[in-house]
Amino acid sequence: IDVFRPEILGFSFDSDLRMSYLSIAVFGILALVVANLRRSTTGKELVAMRSSETATTTLGLSVRGAKLVAFGLSAVIAGIGGGMVAITQLRADPAYFNALVGLVWLAVVVIWGVRSMLGALLAGAFFALFPVLIAQHFSIAVQNLVPAFFGLAGIALAREPRGILAANAGALRRFCARRRPTGPRDDLDVVEEGAA
Repeated sequence: IDVFRPEILGFSFDSDLRMSYLSIAVFGILALVVANLRRSTTGKELVAMRSSETATTTLGLSVRGAKLVAFGLSAVIAGIGGGMVAITQLRADPAYFNALVGLVWLAVVVIWGVRSMLGALLAGAFFALFPVLIAQHFSIAVQNLVPAFFGLAGIALAREPRGILAANAGALRRFCARRRPTGPRDDLDVVEEGAA
């Protein structure tokens, strides 16, 4: 089935660059929805259910309802993602939605950090860009080693089940703290300090 790229308020997403911007916007909106859900009462119920279904039931919360919400929301997000893939490739064909490719996607997301939106973003970028970079800059012998990278990532995942981002969160925080300026950031800060 041929699929046409959308036109929203007279703005056409006919080029790959514009589709990239649309994809980033859709990801940002979905990330905000998920972030707000995590902070909501429903999100707290889902966290409680993940920790202990028995305790969640003891508190009087509906485990079945929480599971339905989680399943429904994940189905909506997966449907939007599948629609974006079809729009980007201009075809909705079952061959584009191969189960093995889906498992690779899942593996990449789990390796980066399945509970982190940054992990999802990095996994998507890694999945899209890594094969292209390998193909452009390395020989065929190195390209054949790509499955070994998944093996090494699996070993790292066994060491830290929450993913690469969680394993390196402390180092990332220390790096960001060293980069943070210690003095006034701009003239406005200096004026405010002088006024106080």
